[in-house]
Amino acid sequence: MFKSISQSCPPPRRKHRQCKGFTLAEVLITLGIIGVISALTISSLIEKYNEKVLVSQVKKTYSTILQAFELYKYQNETEDLSNLFVVGNTSKQSRDEFAKYFNNPKICNAGDYKCYPKYNIRKMQARYDENGNAIYNGITTQDTIILTDGSIISILQYAQCDRVIEGEPIYDDNGNVIGKENDTTVSGCAQLAFDVNGKKGPNTTGKDYFCMAVGKNGVTFYNSNNCGDLKSVLYTGKLNNNTKNY
Repeated sequence: MFKSISQSCPPPRRKHRQCKGFTLAEVLITLGIIGVISALTISSLIEKYNEKVLVSQVKKTYSTILQAFELYKYQNETEDLSNLFVVGNTSKQSRDEFAKYFNNPKICNAGDYKCYPKYNIRKMQARYDENGNAIYNGITTQDTIILTDGSIISILQYAQCDRVIEGEPIYDDNGNVIGKENDTTVSGCAQLAFDVNGKKGPNTTGKDYFCMAVGKNGVTFYNSNNCGDLKSVLYTGKLNNNTKNY
């Protein structure tokens, strides 16, 4: 009345019919394919997640800087930020004045690596000196403000608010200079650079490090190898692409 499980397969004497199944090799190949696809998918998801985290941190640090500007304007009844970054002051003096408008900041002087460890930041494109040594941005070589969330802001005070910036060299794929970008006129009494997570990676311009000018007319965004394109990140929600790594 009931068929046994063994009856689902033909008797051994019928050699022309065989039980169908997966061999061990087939199972291993299938699992390998699934593993590769999973690894690629997970890697892509992690990359997208990390980018969202950095974009969020960039916007947060930038917002904190803007809030400090607004607090300065309110307390001093002015819209002119050149009175905060005074031509003739040292970078340290401007840093000390700006630090007053943050909540419990830590102050570190340029080159004081006991206050904060030294680390290098890769530029948008790799650059090398005449000896073949890589050239980096170094935020801890400037006078800095370290915020409670771990982000770092550096101040570089300029000798004048309106000036001409010489165009950067243009390199070929082998790192040889083949030309120069056009000079530009910028309005800014000081440069503010910030790293959203300090020494923690990726320590790359356009990813977690950006800079901008600030002066009479507020903030001026750069779009350069040294500073990245902060405006693009704020408006598109995507980090800058680095065209050549070290």
